[in-house]
Order: sequence, then C-alpha cells, then structure tokens
Amino acid sequence: MGANITQLRIGGHLVGLAGLEKVFAEVKALRVSDEKTLQDEIIQRLGKLNYIPDGSEEEYGKALLLEYRRTLGEQVEEDSQGLTIKILGPGCWQCDELEKRVMTAVAELNLPADVVHIRDLKEIAKYGVVPIPAFLVNGKVKASGKVLSVAEIKKLLSK
Repeated sequence: MGANITQLRIGGHLVGLAGLEKVFAEVKALRVSDEKTLQDEIIQRLGKLNYIPDGSEEEYGKALLLEYRRTLGEQVEEDSQGLTIKILGPGCWQCDELEKRVMTAVAELNLPADVVHIRDLKEIAKYGVVPIPAFLVNGKVKASGKVLSVAEIKKLLSK
C-alpha cells in the first residue's frame, strides 16, 4: 500500500509529498520550539521520503512550517500565491458534480487555478467543514452542503 500523498503549494506550484503526516508526528514528539531547527528536522526527514530539489530547501521549509503549524491547529495566514480551489467530499455523485462544475467555471472565466478534490475522510476532517460537499477558495469556505451551479461558482470566484 502506498504512502499518503499531501499536496502543498511550494514556490507557486502544487507539490505532492509522501509521508507528511508521519514526519509531522515525529517532529511534534521532539518538542522542538526553534523554528529553524524545526524546519531543518522536517526537511531532513521528508528528504528521505521525497525528492527536494537542491537550492529549494528554504522555500520548502517555509511552506512545510506553515503546514505544520496549521496541523497543530494554529491560525496561520494563507499563502497568496495564486488561486487554489478545494472540493471536500469522498467522491459521491454530488462531490464529483461539484468538481465538474468548478472546472467548467474556471475554464469559462479563464482563471489560472489549482483545483484539488480531497476525498480522504481524515484529510476532510482536518478542515472541520460539515456538511459536504464543500467548496473552498484559498483556504476559505465559500459553500458547504450543496452542489453550486456554474453561475454561482463563477460569481464566488469573481469576487
């Protein structure tokens, strides 16, 4: 069975990382408070499971530290590098229909955006959004519990 892959925005690109939850749990157990040491530990441990390009350690470190803080439940400021749309839902017809409509709206608006459909229930639970499907733009919940029309999605994305 493969490792869980978590997608993070690093340097303006979505990057898939294996074993992020495991590494965060290991680092949390170390009880490190110094940010630089924390970043170094995360990078070193993730580097054993993932390819981290030479010279990008600082970019990765910043993004990973932000995500680590988020997983601890801390309020963190969202990275504003581009538009990230997330659909939360396990893959029922409503969730899949919302994803199709989001893709249509993004295409019709000609918006450069990363659209991610999160289907893993553990990952969905981290957002604390009920009911699903849920529609998030740059980390903010825009709708929950219904399948928006393409027109409604376009209106929300145009704000």
